[in-house]
Amino acid sequence: MGLQVIQAFTQSQVNIALLHGYGSLTHGISSGDTDIVVDRPPAQALRACRPRLRALGLRPIAIWPYDLGGTVSVFLTDSTASIGVHLDLLYDPTGLGRYGLMSDALLARREMRDGIPVIAQEAEVIYLWRKRIAKNQLDRLPALTAQAQALSEEALKKAAASMLGSHHVACDVLVGRPRRMRRSHRLRLGPRVTRLQDRIRKPVGYWVHWPQADPATVEQVATRFERILPDVTIHHYPCGLRRSWMVWIKDIAPARWRAALVLTHGEGHVSSYQPSPDLLLPNQSDDPVIAARQIVQAMGSRIHV
Repeated sequence: MGLQVIQAFTQSQVNIALLHGYGSLTHGISSGDTDIVVDRPPAQALRACRPRLRALGLRPIAIWPYDLGGTVSVFLTDSTASIGVHLDLLYDPTGLGRYGLMSDALLARREMRDGIPVIAQEAEVIYLWRKRIAKNQLDRLPALTAQAQALSEEALKKAAASMLGSHHVACDVLVGRPRRMRRSHRLRLGPRVTRLQDRIRKPVGYWVHWPQADPATVEQVATRFERILPDVTIHHYPCGLRRSWMVWIKDIAPARWRAALVLTHGEGHVSSYQPSPDLLLPNQSDDPVIAARQIVQAMGSRIHV
């Protein structure tokens, strides 16, 4: 399905490139998320390919701006949450984000491989080097050094210079020398504040309360969404003002800051003195497929692209 989504973008005249994972994608091997660099803000890219995504039966249910510069994670599914696609759309023209890579420079190294837009090997090595260091996956760096040593040193340095503003990272890759990335906190302060404000105004996570649901049915619904979202949890929602507020503070509120789904059930009821769920499922809805359809519909209705 990831390959079909990439084709939906290219057929919609959105200039994109796969950042890594070409082999897994073409062989139908699930590798979690699909990392793509795009030529425009992700909302505009999604708007452009919306008709083709609908033709595939897919719609976004969560868009998570997890990094600065405009980069987001997009979670797509069908009407009953039976399939899912997780895209990371990198859009960062000025290199403000976590990896410090400029998206336009990445796209300048775009090439076609069996009809699929990918970035050139030297650009992929630099991208993965920065990503592995940012995620503290240092045990995966030697393989990148071996890959880099088989490439042209000049091409590697040119790629690093255009993507990062300096060729020094290419030298680090070639000798296997990881360095902690230093970013200007002063330059990043404004975007950080804006992102925090957006998360408060428009939470990414979603809370569904299902008062009298059978726990086994709730588990079935959760299993569907676990294929799509990185964080799906189930909690009992108790009676009593103090106890219900404690569940909200401890388990529900933190999940609303990220791409998560919280399912609560139990005898607790929602009143004007308690936090309100994003969706209240009726008691008579005990079919997991119908419930999943209602949740997908409700989550998707928040997203306007």
